[in-house]
Amino acid sequence: WIKDRHLYIGSGKRTLIVGAGSAGEALARDLLRNPEHSHLPTGFIDDDPAKLGKEIHGIRVMAGVEAIPAIAMDMEIDLILIALPSADSKQMRRIVELCEQSGKPFKTLPRMQDLVEGQVRLNAIREVKIDDLLGREKVTLDWEAIDRGLTGKTVMITGGGGSIGSELCRQVARLRPRRL
Repeated sequence: WIKDRHLYIGSGKRTLIVGAGSAGEALARDLLRNPEHSHLPTGFIDDDPAKLGKEIHGIRVMAGVEAIPAIAMDMEIDLILIALPSADSKQMRRIVELCEQSGKPFKTLPRMQDLVEGQVRLNAIREVKIDDLLGREKVTLDWEAIDRGLTGKTVMITGGGGSIGSELCRQVARLRPRRL
């Protein structure tokens, strides 16, 4: 236990790990074994009733995800790490909403299909992206075809004053239409 922790107890950002499965366990192990990381795993959150109250590497599984805001405040958490690479978009939206309610910064591991053979390393942690919440693959556009279709043409965008419409106007304007 001391070898794994390298006497690293008590310093670093107090970190709450959401997910006490294999990804969460590997993440906690990585954080504990590498003293150069400035994160101190303080607790796990998991909805599996069989895991509640158990300890993983000396870190207690404290509650289900609904308790994220309360535990983050009670334990003076500095950062929340979401270690649920197999979570679907609905689960991620729910967890992100609870993390936002806590007012604490949060990050996530990549989705399962983005991980290589279950290797979870600290450097894989990233900001939560919109793709994590949408539940569908990112759409890639053929900008060359769009450029050929819009350059020099008159383009009308309805709803151009709204958030989506104004962004669409900005992107179309870069393609040099004759008139927008």
